[in-house]
Amino acid sequence: MVNVQRTFPLFRLPTLAYENVIDILDLKEKFDLSATSKKSSFVVKRYNRIKKHNLVIFLRCDNNPARIYVYIDRGNKSHVCNCNSWVFDLGDANNVIVDPTITQITHIASVAPTASLRLQFGEMPLERAFIPLAQRLNLTLKSVEKYFIGDGPDDELCRWVFENCRHAQRLIYHFENSIGFTMEPETMGSYSFEVLDISEANWVTGIHLTHCFTNCKNVEFMSANLTDQEMNDYLKHWIEEGSKNQKFFITDNRPFFERADIFVGITYVSYPYVHDKTLDKIAKPGFVIKNTEGLEAVVHLTDDSFHLTTDFEIVDENFRDEDSSDDEYFDDDEEEVSDDDEEENSDDDEEEDFDEED
Repeated sequence: MVNVQRTFPLFRLPTLAYENVIDILDLKEKFDLSATSKKSSFVVKRYNRIKKHNLVIFLRCDNNPARIYVYIDRGNKSHVCNCNSWVFDLGDANNVIVDPTITQITHIASVAPTASLRLQFGEMPLERAFIPLAQRLNLTLKSVEKYFIGDGPDDELCRWVFENCRHAQRLIYHFENSIGFTMEPETMGSYSFEVLDISEANWVTGIHLTHCFTNCKNVEFMSANLTDQEMNDYLKHWIEEGSKNQKFFITDNRPFFERADIFVGITYVSYPYVHDKTLDKIAKPGFVIKNTEGLEAVVHLTDDSFHLTTDFEIVDENFRDEDSSDDEYFDDDEEEVSDDDEEENSDDDEEEDFDEED
């Protein structure tokens, strides 16, 4: 006699009952179920819509093996919980087969239409295949990250990324550009990234700061060539025009910054010790400015770096924090300063601290 395994009549149950059954499945099991039939796909899609899960599809191709991570975003790296995540190995990151990967992402998106997409690329030129996928599937593009230095510049890729990632929440672009590379701010338009991080920002000008990136929340540029006059114009724009920048860092800038020139025409209050909460460092001193809407920010400098943040607190010499730096930027005993009473002195560089969620 042949033993026939009985199946469970899931869809004959009342709606609440089969939703309770789906509720006890882990994330992978839910999507495996959705692939068995149109009806199961509809049920899982309806379940996801009711639960309003913040599902993230994370395609990571910057190291081996390339992978798709699928997880429920509950904040603070919650995707490491096995029941709320699963992983597809795609093999060698230098030989990712595009079409099956797109098919897999498309299936997940069809069952979780409110999902968001994270894209992290390395050496392989996969950007043109996957970045447009977010718009085609009507997914939120949570972030686009490109990490690869050492294979020569690709100016056209930089232009393409900025043209096609305008709708991304985060753009992290660590890729080389050629000497003399430019992008006209008039043709770029305005961006509203939550995070904008560029490692080779020698093409960025003061006009980019005030016209293209003023609506970005957190901005970090490395290897820039901004002048004191451009930074002075930026600060005046931040004060007078309602810039959305809450964190603005420039590091490894050439030429070196001169504090007296940057603050010409700007009123600020100098404090000997300011805790920059964004970097978790002590600025000595920090210069507090206020915009026309009453929002305050602290500015602190080294020779080749400029830091502005709205997340700070005034402290004293007794303030100590495990991660705080003892680096000194300036000594300045003035309480209130206008543009002409300046001392020019700087000391050590500050270490960058810009973490990205894995």
